[in-house]
Amino acid sequence: MEIEYQTILMAGLIHDIGKFLQRSDFKGSLRVTGKHPEASANFVKAKAEVFSKVTDVDLLVELVQRHHETDYFPEHLRVQHAPEEIRHLAYLVSTADNYSSSERGEDSHLPQDFKTVPLASLFARLKLDKDTPTPSRYKLHPLNPSSAFPEKFTSLDKQQTNKFITKFGEEFDRITKRIDTGNFEVLFSHLLSLLQRFTWCIPSNTKDEYPDVSLYDHLRTTSAICGCLYQYHKDGNFDQNSIIDSNTDKFRLVLGDISGIQKY
Repeated sequence: MEIEYQTILMAGLIHDIGKFLQRSDFKGSLRVTGKHPEASANFVKAKAEVFSKVTDVDLLVELVQRHHETDYFPEHLRVQHAPEEIRHLAYLVSTADNYSSSERGEDSHLPQDFKTVPLASLFARLKLDKDTPTPSRYKLHPLNPSSAFPEKFTSLDKQQTNKFITKFGEEFDRITKRIDTGNFEVLFSHLLSLLQRFTWCIPSNTKDEYPDVSLYDHLRTTSAICGCLYQYHKDGNFDQNSIIDSNTDKFRLVLGDISGIQKY
């Protein structure tokens, strides 16, 4: 059960990493073609030596590529067509993904080139007594104080994106060669930190008018909700209808309020 739980947490954390990798234009050993769940699954397969020490890799592949239910995705990527023996776990990840992305509104279907859409500053949504300024957006930089401020531009440069994703891959390999990847907490915490550094500036949903939720925030909250749902249902309550039931309280979100933002 411990390996299964660790696999669920990892699936939630990297289920959408394909959205990041697919922004590249280069072709290498890691296939980034097809839908983003396929790219996520191919990432797991390419790094199977790392993930196999603390997760069930075959299950991990299935969970990251089957976290959607809509007809937009072919059958082999839909949760309802997952193998029966693991379908309840696929629904668990899919449900956590839905909860984590539930902020998306009716404007979340705008046709845009996802490879060049930058993360928008959340201040673009503020409603003031005066005209709202032109939205600012974030360039692609590993997270640090000097890169944490948005700028006035509209589209990302694809060559810069390629370099950024290449740097992520290099950092993943460098880190996993230097840490104890046989310890789940060590691997998970380092991967979480790496994703924060590189996906803090990647929008989770590029079809929003103002895509201001980062892929990092979506991934970490999905993983957290996966863990909560697994703990709630693990005592024999893994029925599909029970998992997707949103009328029962299964976890709690804690909200922090930072005052003084108006003066800032």
